[in-house]
Amino acid sequence: MTYMREPVLQPVPIESLRPTQITVGMREVEEKRKRLRKQKPRKIGAFIGHHMIPVVLGPKKRHYVIDCHHLSLALHKEGLRDVLVTVVLDLSALEPNAFWNVLDHKSLVYPFDPQGRRRDFADIPKTVMQLKDDPFRSLAGAGVVLWRAWLARAARPRLWRLG
Repeated sequence: MTYMREPVLQPVPIESLRPTQITVGMREVEEKRKRLRKQKPRKIGAFIGHHMIPVVLGPKKRHYVIDCHHLSLALHKEGLRDVLVTVVLDLSALEPNAFWNVLDHKSLVYPFDPQGRRRDFADIPKTVMQLKDDPFRSLAGAGVVLWRAWLARAARPRLWRLG
């Protein structure tokens, strides 16, 4: 028998979140900010409640973001101080070198600079506010949006006239 467990959510200051990548597409961050501004304050609270940030607990019990870097930065730029996180992996017992190696082997870290060169883990910013812009990530994000729109149209059932 399998038991489902609800995620354990914790409010954490955005400023304390540690990224696991060097860059984000700032264009995508700005798009997320625009969408947030269009929401009513009550709806933003519900939105945040449904969009928890997945983190790995690392050395010194710090929260390392493994997804939603764009959202975390957008929320911070919009003036929010805390987000809900869910710890998906606890690696807090590891030394820093072992921690980064485990993240690397599990493909949970993306240590590439805006020119696409792999960098040392020490080059990863200490906060999401220090993430650098990579215009190619924005371009890739736009490509995904276009691809999804095309698939949605292509998958729509076609109604043909008979007769």
